[in-house]
Amino acid sequence: PPPPPPPPNVRVVESVAGASTEPAAVLASTMEWWRGYYSTVHRLFGHRQRRVVCSAGSAEEVFASFWSEAARLFGDVDAAALPAGVSALCEPDDALSSLLVVAGEAAELDAYRAVRQNLALALALLGLAESFTLSAFHPRDTFELRVEEDGSRTWTVTLPHPLVHIVKRKSEK
Repeated sequence: PPPPPPPPNVRVVESVAGASTEPAAVLASTMEWWRGYYSTVHRLFGHRQRRVVCSAGSAEEVFASFWSEAARLFGDVDAAALPAGVSALCEPDDALSSLLVVAGEAAELDAYRAVRQNLALALALLGLAESFTLSAFHPRDTFELRVEEDGSRTWTVTLPHPLVHIVKRKSEK
């Protein structure tokens, strides 16, 4: 569900001013958020986390990137080619997780939620829900209340770009 509306005396700032669409800049701003809000996850997975930016950000590109990353995490490197326009900016050999940052048309809230729901449903239908953990975050859902020097309060978006985090679960043998 969408977040509740803020109180009438609180101004909402929803855009990240001057956000770049260059893959390295997109990743850098998103990683700043990730390290700040998910520092424990970053400490655990940061050195074994692939980082991918979907620049065009169409739903098809996000789906293809997601399944490519899932194949790579499972060790199927031959089936793991990324679609054109997708940049892998961090590629450890022993990755346990992948962070996909979405910049483009699929970053719009409704489109992103549809993509996220389809990915979760596909994992379940394909019997892969026990193999992967899926987390997804959209800027519209990541507000922080900031108090200005004059005492005014502002709800501000903290995440610059939507992201999908996929983690390979430990197999039980």
